[in-house]
Parts: sequence; C-alpha cells; structure tokens
Amino acid sequence: MAYCTNCGALLESTARFCPNCGTPVTAVASAAANSLRSDYQVVLVSRGTCPHNVAVDILSDLLGYTDAEALQIINNLPMATAIDLTAVQAQYVAQAMSEYGMEVAVYNGNGYVDMGSAATASVFDSNGSFLASVAAVLTGISIGNRVRQYERWTRPAPVVFRPTYRRQVPLTTYRRYRPIPAPRTVVVAPRPVVRPAPAPRPVPAPAVRPAPAPR
Repeated sequence: MAYCTNCGALLESTARFCPNCGTPVTAVASAAANSLRSDYQVVLVSRGTCPHNVAVDILSDLLGYTDAEALQIINNLPMATAIDLTAVQAQYVAQAMSEYGMEVAVYNGNGYVDMGSAATASVFDSNGSFLASVAAVLTGISIGNRVRQYERWTRPAPVVFRPTYRRQVPLTTYRRYRPIPAPRTVVVAPRPVVRPAPAPRPVPAPAVRPAPAPR
C-alpha cells in the first residue's frame, strides 16, 4: 500500500499516475517508499489559539481518545499525541491541528522533521470538512496510533510545524469526519402481566341429615 506524496491519495500497486492529482508514480517512488515508514510521531507543543473544547474534539476524532484522555494530554503539554504514523499521516494530522491554531512538531527516530514545505494546500474543503483524499489516509489511523504512556516531552526545542499553506484566521468550528456513534437504545420488551389464578371457591359439603330415630 502506498500513498501519493503530493496529495496523499491511496495508490494501487500497478498505478503509474496518481488517480487524484495525476502525479507520476515513478517520480515519487522513493519518497512514497519512505512515507510508508511508520515511525513518525506528532507532538502537540501548545494549544495556541485553539479553543480548549475544539482541541479535545480533534484528538477524540482523529485518534479515538476519550474526552478524559484528551484532557490529560492537553493539560500536560508538550506531549506526543500520535505514534507509529507514516509520513503522510503525520503531515495531515499536524496540518489539521495547525489549521486550528495549535503548535505541533513531527518527530521520527532521527529527530524532529521539518515537513512544512510538503503542506501546500489546506486539508479541509470550503465547508470545513476533510478533503476526501485526506480522510482516506486518516481512516488508517487506529487505536494502535494512540500514545501508550502519558509522558511530557523535555527534548530540545522542536521544529514547530509551519505549513507553506497557513490560514490567516484559524478555523474555530470542527467538523468530525468519523461519524459519532449513536447511543445504543436497548428496547426492553414489556413483561407479560401474570395474574394469579383466582383461588377456587370452596364447595360446600352436602348437608348430612341424621337418620331418623327408630320408633
């Protein structure tokens, strides 16, 4: 499985051109192979101008954290928010956060990575929803990409993700791309009312008349 490093669309193994943007696959073959390495982490450095509740919603939506887990991360920054990501996944997660005013950094096994030059356009459409190609990549992020230990980062000053495309005014209303599961409604069938059978009425014993005395 490979992704186009220009737009992030999923590529078939036999594809010669990206079906989404038309970029020749051979031109980005080495970069695409590198993008499959799953050792990238997204570190949330600061909430910046992002509202507290929006930051919780983004972490919950992108990585499936509960509200309590998201709060634990946000209240103890700087902290890693996602691990074991590919380069494309890390770029999209970092850009989604940065477009809402957060300060993030991307880290891999060799140190902090400057990926800002790869972000040349918004990951959102005009309605504030994720682009289809971006959503397809983010769908691959699962519970395995959540942090397993809540540890504050004390590494040297990170390279803050500065995308080439940067909103003048950050977004404020987050649109979830994963459907919110509807609460399960448990339908309890009414129990039949069992009324006790009426007690049988006592049958009066036949009156026994004494035999007449002999005359």
